[in-house]
Amino acid sequence: MVNYIDVKNYQSLVNNNDWTSAFQKAVDDLDNNGVLHIPFGTYNASNVKIRRKSIKIIGNNSTIIQNTNNAVFDIVGGFENIQKVSSTKTTEYKYVSDTNNVILTNKIGVENGTAFLEGDIVKIFSEDEIDFAFQPQTTQYKKRKGEFAEVLKVEGNEVYLKKPLRNQYSSKVRLAKLMNYTCQIEGLEFDVISESEHSDINWNAKMIKIVSCKNVILKNLKSIKGYEAFVLLTSVYGYKIDGIHPKNLRNEPQFERYGYGINDAGSENGIISNCTFTNCRHGFTTSTLLSDIGENTPEKYGATYNTLISDCIGINCSGSSFDVHEEATNIRFINCESHNDYPGQIGSGYGFQVRSHDILISNCIVSGSYGGFYIFKQYEGTTYNVTIQNCKTYDVETSLQIKSADNMTLKDVSIIDGYFHSTGKVGNVITNAEVIVDRAYFETQGYQGLMLNKAMLTLKDVTLKVISSYSSYRLIDLIKTSILKMKSITIYLKDTKVSDGKLFRISDVSSSISASNMEIISGDKLVAGVFDSRGNGIGKLKAINIEADSDLLIFYPSNFESSQVVWTTPNKSSGFIQTILSSDGIQFQLNGARDKIIYSELVANTKRTLGSFPSGNERGQLLILTNVSTNPIVIKAGTINNNNLKQDVELLENSSYSFIWNGLIWSSIDL
Repeated sequence: MVNYIDVKNYQSLVNNNDWTSAFQKAVDDLDNNGVLHIPFGTYNASNVKIRRKSIKIIGNNSTIIQNTNNAVFDIVGGFENIQKVSSTKTTEYKYVSDTNNVILTNKIGVENGTAFLEGDIVKIFSEDEIDFAFQPQTTQYKKRKGEFAEVLKVEGNEVYLKKPLRNQYSSKVRLAKLMNYTCQIEGLEFDVISESEHSDINWNAKMIKIVSCKNVILKNLKSIKGYEAFVLLTSVYGYKIDGIHPKNLRNEPQFERYGYGINDAGSENGIISNCTFTNCRHGFTTSTLLSDIGENTPEKYGATYNTLISDCIGINCSGSSFDVHEEATNIRFINCESHNDYPGQIGSGYGFQVRSHDILISNCIVSGSYGGFYIFKQYEGTTYNVTIQNCKTYDVETSLQIKSADNMTLKDVSIIDGYFHSTGKVGNVITNAEVIVDRAYFETQGYQGLMLNKAMLTLKDVTLKVISSYSSYRLIDLIKTSILKMKSITIYLKDTKVSDGKLFRISDVSSSISASNMEIISGDKLVAGVFDSRGNGIGKLKAINIEADSDLLIFYPSNFESSQVVWTTPNKSSGFIQTILSSDGIQFQLNGARDKIIYSELVANTKRTLGSFPSGNERGQLLILTNVSTNPIVIKAGTINNNNLKQDVELLENSSYSFIWNGLIWSSIDL
């Protein structure tokens, strides 16, 4: 029995400083569950193959330099007892020892049940394609369904599982047992020979490649530089990665170099913690391998499932520090950070990029990057149930980019708590999506705080702080059939330099805003308008209760439909309500204002006649009409026009006329 080997005992096999033969011989001589010790030092080696053998590889801050375009450690466990499945049934299983303990599970009919035992880890797989997966341009190779399960009991040729299957299987269904092989690697540093950068070979090798093993442990590992991926885990059941630090992994897709720190390809139940990824494409990413039709290699079936990434940091990643593809499910990022990600050769430059479902991002931070959180639905059926909880962004161009491809809608996206600071021209963008934001704080300093494009956004207990210096700032812009719902909103303007902006702008007839309990804190700052529409848009305002700490300049186009809009300002003034007279006979709007003083600005594109006055809302209201355009505006006299003028009045540029509402009619006080 050989349970322990020091690789230096095989130094006689070293040729021209190449330790590959020494490593390979040591591995081959070890019995199952043996330990390979790599003492402190530097070793040139690669393409060390470990097949169907559990092993521990332990270094003492030792350095291995990858000297050929192959993985340094290429580890494969494997599957056995691959059998055709005759049936898959949902059933109840009753424990004999406790008849009250009943679970709902699946019962799998196989050819030979004696090949499986209680506690075995098995994979069920089939030729069914993974639902809604992105497929390459080939009819032969596809992403196909598969998942791990644990055997509860075997009765004859029927295998009971501990939990129901996540997927449904119908085409050439098979069951295979994952063999009981594991590996542990720790205490090593990896590098690549400098000649690789000038080689005629386009180097794209991984450092560590592990396939079809269980309960893998990787800890205290790092790379100085490398290609493609530091760690690739394919069809691994259960792994723990702690304290690894991949660095300087090349991102050159044209040479099949992708710069992944950890690439989880169809593995399940992984835990990653306390890792730092520096100058990679992605620190963590997922992928799904392709299988040929009728292939009997279970490791090529299935997708990443149930992974926890906690207390990890990405720095200077060219794509995204943390990335999840379409097929991955139930991925959780907890207490992770991303700093200074940027748009690379291929990539987004967002701290977190999600294209899948059942994703939780909690207590995570993005700073100094191009973007914060990018949630994208590219294919029908993907990307839903995504939660960003108590996360923060600092000094990013765009904090949130939440979108779906055209002709689709991204749903079930929740932003709960958190602080989002953006510096770019557009701070947050929601496109073809339905999003709920609850108890969050936004601070924007670009041209637009948030743009809605064919989107539905619900804001609850949210603070929107403006620190922009753009004169034409828009806090929220609604375009192309967007709906904004707000409840208990605080808009903070004290730190802004805006002098000619609109807080809310609506750009088409189908967009609308409904809100309650909105507080605007502006101090001595004025904005040019709270509500605005552009082009031929007809905005809709419903049930809005707005309280402001100073008089605001309120902009209402004549085609702005509103109802139940109540303003409360310190001077009992509704601010300026502006009406554009694009044709004769247009009536200005009071929009439910019950304040003592109402200022109404009139704008005419040529000489115009004002239509009939609307009725006042409170007896004693003072109405001041001012022509702020260069074209004259005629106020028609008489009770038919709801005023007591004896003759028509022509308002020239910057001239005003005042009325008071006596409960029945507007009485002129300038007669």
